[in-house]
Amino acid sequence: MTTHRTHVCQRCGLRCPRPAAEAAPSRCPACGGRSVAEAPFATPAAAAPDEPPLRRAALLLDNVRSLANVGAIFRSADAAAAEHVYLAGITPTPEHPKLAKTALGAEQWVPWSHGPCALALARAAADEGFDLWVLEGDGEDLFSAPATPTPVCLVAGHERAGVDPRLRARAARTVRIPMCGRKDSLNVATAVTLALYCVRFGLHAAGTARSSPRWPP
Repeated sequence: MTTHRTHVCQRCGLRCPRPAAEAAPSRCPACGGRSVAEAPFATPAAAAPDEPPLRRAALLLDNVRSLANVGAIFRSADAAAAEHVYLAGITPTPEHPKLAKTALGAEQWVPWSHGPCALALARAAADEGFDLWVLEGDGEDLFSAPATPTPVCLVAGHERAGVDPRLRARAARTVRIPMCGRKDSLNVATAVTLALYCVRFGLHAAGTARSSPRWPP
């Protein structure tokens, strides 16, 4: 458990925490005003890992280019206990030294494999018992997809071109994340994380009426 103090600027009101063991700054980093430290407080320790949910899940990244996104996906794969991350084509692998910047160590223990062809990796996932669910903007609502116990391998594609059409043709389901704003997609790491948790924890709303107002109006 770590102890921190919140330092408060008497001029602009900036509140900024710092480890209690560090020397207290006398000036605000924003405006240079006088900074006063409040009483120390304990940062809560992380809870013990939860029991993994029942439905198995894996990920297949089809030519996802960004090191930062792939690293973040590895961190999400660890958090949700995904069984495997399949990396296809030009998708960077944990062998790249900069991937660790966003993976934060998760790349060291999440099982992964790389191959030049996403179709071959999809066959490997199918051999392991996974149904392919492709994430694309024209699929069915992810949150209304049937909540079945079948293991799912989520497929995310190239940031601009999307998933290989031949790979889509082999998928059991193509699903989309509802978009209610002006943009038509999420960052790929954000989308994969959201979908992975949906698949792992069965967060479905089949048969439930929902209103999806657009924002901004």
